[in-house]
Amino acid sequence: MKFSLNLNKIALLRNARGDNYPNLDDYANIAIDLGVDGLTLHPRPDHRHATSSDVISIAKLCKDRGVEFNLEGNPFSEKSDVFLGFKNLVLESKPDQITLVPDLPNQITSDHGWESGDHDQALKALISDFKNISPTSKISLFIFIIMF
Repeated sequence: MKFSLNLNKIALLRNARGDNYPNLDDYANIAIDLGVDGLTLHPRPDHRHATSSDVISIAKLCKDRGVEFNLEGNPFSEKSDVFLGFKNLVLESKPDQITLVPDLPNQITSDHGWESGDHDQALKALISDFKNISPTSKISLFIFIIMF
């Protein structure tokens, strides 16, 4: 089993303080020194925690340190004034894993998984695009399974 640490809450604390403390790269290096197999970021279009530049920086750090980088997010998230757009982040970071999450822009946290719907064909097309722009990336879908 592999362990990938999500750094979003470190980024959230940094952003709340309005400075670069705590430093995300420092915490990433500490986590790698402690033996994690990978690091995860889930940037959102409003940059409320991980930012587009964080994704690029942590992806490079992971490649340099030989651990996996997992990019999570909504594949339908488009480019905006501050956000590069999920597809562009895949292109820039070439993550080891891409985890597709159906969160809405105003959601506090991910609270549901993918369900079949009107988006199915568009989602399949995006997955195909991701395979073309980052052919070595594993692609997974964030889903919930409820067992009774």
